[in-house]
Amino acid sequence: MYAGVFDPPTVAHLEIIESALRILDQLVVVVSFNPHKAGTLFTPEERVEMLEASLTPEMRPYVRVTAHAGLTAPFAESLGASPCGLAALSLPTPQTFGPAHRHGQAHSNR
Repeated sequence: MYAGVFDPPTVAHLEIIESALRILDQLVVVVSFNPHKAGTLFTPEERVEMLEASLTPEMRPYVRVTAHAGLTAPFAESLGASPCGLAALSLPTPQTFGPAHRHGQAHSNR
C-alpha cells in the first residue's frame, strides 16, 4: 500500500508506483485526506481520477487507487496490506552511489 495526499499527483509519485511494482504483485494507492481540513487544490475524487489516468496500461491491472479519510495503518490492515514507505523503495545501495561515495571520498557542503 502506498498512501499519500497526491495534491496533485506528480511524476515522482508515478516513479514510486513503478518502483513498487518491481517488487510487489499488487499495489493499492491510497489518496489520504482529512474531511475537516480545507485548502487542497483537488478533491479526493479528482486526485483518484488523476492517478488512475496517469497509470500506464501495463500498470493498471496491478494498481488500485482509492481514497480514504481515516488512519493509514488500520486501513492497510483491513485490506490485508502493509504500508509501503518511500525509504523501503528508494534506499541507496552501493550500486546507486557514485564512485566517490563507494570509496569514501564524498564531500559535504556543510
